[in-house]
Amino acid sequence: MAVNRGSANGGTANSVDVEGSLRGSQVSVIGNQGMASRGGVINSVAGKGRISGSSITILGNSGSANEGTVDSVRVGGSIAGSQLAILGNHGSANGGGTVNSITGDGSIRSSQITITGNKGSTSRGGVVNSVKNSGSISGAQIALLGNNGSATGGGTVNSVDNSGQLSGRVLIAANRGSATMGGTVNSLVNRGIMTGNVVIAGNNGRSMAGGTSNSVINHGVISGTVAIVGNRTAAAAGITSGSVRNLGGAIVGSAGVAGNSAYAANAGYTYSTPSIGVVNNSVTVVPAFNVISN
Repeated sequence: MAVNRGSANGGTANSVDVEGSLRGSQVSVIGNQGMASRGGVINSVAGKGRISGSSITILGNSGSANEGTVDSVRVGGSIAGSQLAILGNHGSANGGGTVNSITGDGSIRSSQITITGNKGSTSRGGVVNSVKNSGSISGAQIALLGNNGSATGGGTVNSVDNSGQLSGRVLIAANRGSATMGGTVNSLVNRGIMTGNVVIAGNNGRSMAGGTSNSVINHGVISGTVAIVGNRTAAAAGITSGSVRNLGGAIVGSAGVAGNSAYAANAGYTYSTPSIGVVNNSVTVVPAFNVISN
């Protein structure tokens, strides 16, 4: 599907609707323009079905979403053994919209996901240049590279947000972004056991008023490895930046902020806490242990 113009007001345009299952297929959405509103879908692959053994490419599209989905892959089922690429798209979202992203409600297994060279902005809880999944991610290779985005009002930009067990590899590198009012940028947020390898490197991020940038936030146990290297971050009261925070569990693998000293090789140490309201270049383990900080 290539070089179309369209709009979707609660409907679907310039898109592939996956209501059943998509197996062993090649799908490309290239060079389209459009606008989605009131839950509409534009320039995307979306549906309640499952994707397995397929290759999906969304390339060079331009669009905007108001409570809709644009230039994205949105599936209600599982993704297995597939290659998903979102490359060089330009979009904006508000009111909880989704742009240049992969979102799902099921598991992601043994799949390769690449989100590269996209530009987008989001407000009021939107998702841009990101992977947001409510199931487990196992044996996946996820790379977010060279994206540019901004989030206000709790949005997610250039990030991986997952609810469930996480294993595999996550690379978030060379992205530029800003987050305000609780937004998340250039970061990994996971709710569960994390056993994979995570690298956050060479990003430029700014977070204000409760935002998170260039960081790993895990609600559970980290038994894998985390490296946060060579990022540029602006720190201020009430934000988390350039840090690893594991809330409600323990670190039994390794964690680090290599460029700025903080590092934990194993459990059992006690460290001084940072200044109140600022978490910057730090490793936090709560409640089992205290905090490593510069």
